Amino acid sequence: MRSCKVHNCGSSIIATAAATLVVCGLVAIDPALCRLQPAENVFPTDVNKALLPNVRQGLNDCHLRYHKYGDYNLIYPIFGVPVRLGEFAHMAAVGWTGANGVIDFSCGGSLITARHVMTGAHCGSREGVPPDVVRLGVIHINTTLDDPKNEFAQQYKIERFQRHPEHKFSSYYFDIAIITLERPVTINDVVTPACLWNQPEVDFPRLEAVGFGQTSYAGDKTPILLKVQLSPISNEECANFHNSNNIRKLRNGIIETQVCARDSKMDTCLGDSGGPLQIKLMSNHRSTPYVVGITSFGVFCGTAAPSVYTRVSSYISWIETETGESFAPETCASRYIQMREADESMVTNRVGDHVFIEPEKSYMDI
Repeated sequence: MRSCKVHNCGSSIIATAAATLVVCGLVAIDPALCRLQPAENVFPTDVNKALLPNVRQGLNDCHLRYHKYGDYNLIYPIFGVPVRLGEFAHMAAVGWTGANGVIDFSCGGSLITARHVMTGAHCGSREGVPPDVVRLGVIHINTTLDDPKNEFAQQYKIERFQRHPEHKFSSYYFDIAIITLERPVTINDVVTPACLWNQPEVDFPRLEAVGFGQTSYAGDKTPILLKVQLSPISNEECANFHNSNNIRKLRNGIIETQVCARDSKMDTCLGDSGGPLQIKLMSNHRSTPYVVGITSFGVFCGTAAPSVYTRVSSYISWIETETGESFAPETCASRYIQMREADESMVTNRVGDHVFIEPEKSYMDI
């Protein structure tokens, strides 16, 4: 397989196989897309207890409570999996407006408040020019704003692009930035801020990356948003690979403010640079996305080599200072709870705007 340096091959997601997403003890797949039926065993077979209070004081033990480290029924859709509108309501496309008025969306980001998008600091300049626009609420990117496919799109000018003060374009470290939009977004079920994972440990067996990536070596970007499944690996294992490549921008090797992920059954480059690496956790029968990392860099395009992400938990204080908001897990999870996607397997009845659920399925104690 041919390979290229990431700065030459561009941002991409190439998936030749993917496992089912394990979300808080549930096995979630997209039957309509994959043309498969959900796995018969919704919960791990040795789980026969449930019931924790619906109000949590913290999420420190989520990886112990919500995930069973064992065998799951796996499915393998080919390439990246297209997402549904609203499935990644925090996904932002960061772009540059050309002289002809056409916008080139070359970076991704995560909406984290009504007026702030978190992205990679390396997205702050393309040939010396900063990005000037952010688009949200879309899963089709190679279209104009007035395209019928973009019925729910929201587009904003960038008022301020604040790179981390210690970031240098000659280095992969401190690769985080906060974009301030010209005005607050309109919050709805397809445009909703994500939460941030504030614990240094990333002990989840599977994570998700998402972006408008390429589907072949040196190919064009896909016009639709794709998601892929990845497994986090230790920094030590990651360093064994990356340090052996003598990366100029990685003078100190892989450090604690970075996190790595890969999948032996997938070809991965990057998602959209600056886009999210995340986990979805349940809060009262609704799925809340927690951004664990920011897509930073990889070495080879189209291999199963680990990609490197900025570890969000290392920068929580700086993010809170820049945005003026708290990202305590319990506070964030409740902030936009009514906008989150409901897990239909937990719903027993609906009456108007009221949703009735099975309480024993709201939380799992493994």
